[in-house]
Amino acid sequence: MFDKILKHWDSPTKGRKGIEVLVTWVGYEVPTWEPMDAIKKDDPVTLAKYAEEHDLLEKTAWKWAARYMKRKDAFCPNVSTHKEKQTKSTKCQVPIWNTRSQNSS
Repeated sequence: MFDKILKHWDSPTKGRKGIEVLVTWVGYEVPTWEPMDAIKKDDPVTLAKYAEEHDLLEKTAWKWAARYMKRKDAFCPNVSTHKEKQTKSTKCQVPIWNTRSQNSS
């Protein structure tokens, strides 16, 4: 599981398929470049937050992230990734794919 996204790089000729993000990993010191689509599949909410923080939502390859950020009020403010489970003490919605990703592991 990755820890955080440090920066991104996009190839001007490959579009969305050419975007890579530099991520740190839990338990590892050296960050690695990973395809955006792989990180998006693993944790789209965190990637969408990164896109918003870096003013990328209007760029063609990042427009998908705008959908997540428009619904950010539907996510728990204290949930940093979609993998964290909803507890009885929190009364907020967790995306439906949270359940699917937990069951497929």
